[in-house]
Amino acid sequence: MVRLSFDDQLLAEDDFAQLRPKRRKRRRWGARRRAKSCCCFPLVFLLILFGILVTAIIAKTGIVEIPFVSPIFYELPQASRLIEIDPVDLASGLSAKLNQGSAVIEITEQELTHLVRQQLSGSKDSPFAESVQVLINGKTIEFFGLLLKPVSANITLILEPLLIDHQLAFRPVEVKIGNLALPPGLSQWLFDRFFAARLGEFNKLLLKFGQLEHLELESGKLIITSQPDF
Repeated sequence: MVRLSFDDQLLAEDDFAQLRPKRRKRRRWGARRRAKSCCCFPLVFLLILFGILVTAIIAKTGIVEIPFVSPIFYELPQASRLIEIDPVDLASGLSAKLNQGSAVIEITEQELTHLVRQQLSGSKDSPFAESVQVLINGKTIEFFGLLLKPVSANITLILEPLLIDHQLAFRPVEVKIGNLALPPGLSQWLFDRFFAARLGEFNKLLLKFGQLEHLELESGKLIITSQPDF
């Protein structure tokens, strides 16, 4: 008979314990799922918030009518007041008065509106409807009209008139598409895109009276002083 000592018995038990299959630790899937859900919730919330913001911005432009949203964020814009013109009274065009050797050109809101409408009607591919309004409010000029393309929307431009290199120029102070105010950089791009060529034609009319020297806005009039080329 083989006798096992106490030490041999302990060694045998250790070897047997090593041979036993190890129990795998159970993974807590529920806890991991809850952790993932908690991480995804802020992202989903931000996406929903972003979608609401984009929808509200589109609705404010009035380009697209969005059910339930447009009535909240969009109100049909209008010019600050209505300019009524009589084409017969304005048929003579621009004129100047001589004052101490200078030519003074006074252009009223009615004349400005008429001149802009003439330019639009003379263009075969005009981006604006001919019902535009041009108003003089304090030290700025307001242009209000319906843009026809590339999209249909009401446009409001608040412009500051300037003389740069003896030519009339405008600095956009505020530009709105519908009820949405555009950032300055985009406002300047929009003005250059649709008005730069027409402003050049208007300057040609003014330069017939000589070199432009001074500009001011007063009582609903644009007053330009020029030095005639005598």
